[in-house]
Amino acid sequence: MPSKHLADRFSGGASELVFWSFRYFLGRQTIATCCFAQELARNWNEIDERNRKLIQRELEEAFRHDDEIRAEPMQSCPDWKPLGADCDRQCWELVRKAYWATP
Repeated sequence: MPSKHLADRFSGGASELVFWSFRYFLGRQTIATCCFAQELARNWNEIDERNRKLIQRELEEAFRHDDEIRAEPMQSCPDWKPLGADCDRQCWELVRKAYWATP
């Protein structure tokens, strides 16, 4: 049995793994995206401050870009949106609520 948690074996620990997972899921359109975003929101305060700030900054940028694309429905890639489909965007909103609720 290993003496350390698997996440502890990575140089940045669990928070950094969460950050890289966030980058992977952002913009994807799968049920896994919603599951990840819901877990991220639920565990927001467990992530270190550095990675919370990175996620918040990148997610806010994705929301701005997503809003722009949704405002112009005749974009060159109408099926692609920075936050994924509507259901994915709703799940990312849960993450926003989590960081806005954090003092």
